[in-house]
Amino acid sequence: MAAPDLPRRRASAAVIVGGIVFITAVIVGGLAWTRSDPWERTGPPITVAAWAPYWQSDTALQSFRSNSELFSDVSVVAFSAVSGDSITTYPQVPASMISDYRAAATDRDVPLIATIFDDSPSGTMAATFADTTARAAHVELIVRLVVDGGFDGVDLDYEKFAYSDDRSTWATTRPNWIAFLTDLSAALHTLGKELIVSVPPVYDGGQTSESGYWVYDHAAMAPLVDRIRIMAYDYSFQGGDPGPIAPIDWVQGLVDALTELVDPAKL
Repeated sequence: MAAPDLPRRRASAAVIVGGIVFITAVIVGGLAWTRSDPWERTGPPITVAAWAPYWQSDTALQSFRSNSELFSDVSVVAFSAVSGDSITTYPQVPASMISDYRAAATDRDVPLIATIFDDSPSGTMAATFADTTARAAHVELIVRLVVDGGFDGVDLDYEKFAYSDDRSTWATTRPNWIAFLTDLSAALHTLGKELIVSVPPVYDGGQTSESGYWVYDHAAMAPLVDRIRIMAYDYSFQGGDPGPIAPIDWVQGLVDALTELVDPAKL
């Protein structure tokens, strides 16, 4: 399957408007979606997960409360890795957002996940993964955020080393990323916490310009994480040629490719 041109975007460009559900379903977290009849469906079970964005926290919360039976978890978009040794809360996050979501998620018995975006300068996170001391410190930062914040796990949306770092660095970063996930997985799972990663797709198991974002080593990630959220969008992107965002043939093709590498239950 042919891969689209890989957009050289900043990590923040992947931030969704509303809430995104990866691969299997889509929910617009910022949309006030209500219904009078109970929700029903037939067929095999699906996994529905969503991001709750801080810039539409009230409408997203309303949507979650009205449709909580749809969710396997809800991820609060609130945290920024500004360097290898610092994770901060975005200043725009409403003061009561996290506590409001915690209360709603607890009331409905839905896991609450902390989403962290990599907003560090280019090369920073790759260097953090490469240094054992820095890597251990970053793992500790994440674990502390999850535990102190009362979260059920973490969702990592780390894109800088894929989009901002030169592709020539990928072969070096790839095993270091897996080493980082290995350490983080062990630390979180010991505490009964979940580890989720949100990553762009690959189109085969190779490491060529047609293979997609192979720097993440999707096959090696799978045993370490609880779920892999695939960014099945941006086939066409701002700054590129006009076209569809997620054409169905492309989505089906990347799903087929990924399920050759990863247990479908993890996607």
